[in-house]
Amino acid sequence: MSDTILTLAMAGFPPFHLNQVEQELRPVVQESVRRSVNGSLQDTSWNGWQKFDSVITGNGALPPAFGGLWPGMTVVVGCILPLTEQLSGSTSKTLAKVPVAGSLYAVDSNGSAIGISSLVGQVLTLNSFSGTATIIYRPSLTMRVVDWRLMAKEAARGQRPQANWRLELSEI
Repeated sequence: MSDTILTLAMAGFPPFHLNQVEQELRPVVQESVRRSVNGSLQDTSWNGWQKFDSVITGNGALPPAFGGLWPGMTVVVGCILPLTEQLSGSTSKTLAKVPVAGSLYAVDSNGSAIGISSLVGQVLTLNSFSGTATIIYRPSLTMRVVDWRLMAKEAARGQRPQANWRLELSEI
């Protein structure tokens, strides 16, 4: 039984679910904001660098199957955290990331559901609506393992040790 919606799928491993986890998702640091010679703040970021780093931590009786997982390996992460995007003046939008299957929905400014006409890759088309739509979805990110750690305290005789673990990832 799984108590989380986070999924990890690795090359050579079936997808598995984890319990008692936390996920931090943050933009990859790039020097994207600089001051001009006149002192105004300029955005110098490149769209190809709009990627995420993630740290996933958890604890429980059994850690994830990290035995065959090494830095540099590819992992597909179905994130816990949802992303939200806005849409107005059109019924179509290219989403920033690929959504986890079944996690995508849209609401209007009153909170009423807006039907999804189609989703092809990252291109979303909504049914007709007025005003602004908020699109909510959990991203599916293809990432590389940066580092991982397993920690446990020795347990009493006959008891399983409780494992704490940390997985650091960076989007490809």
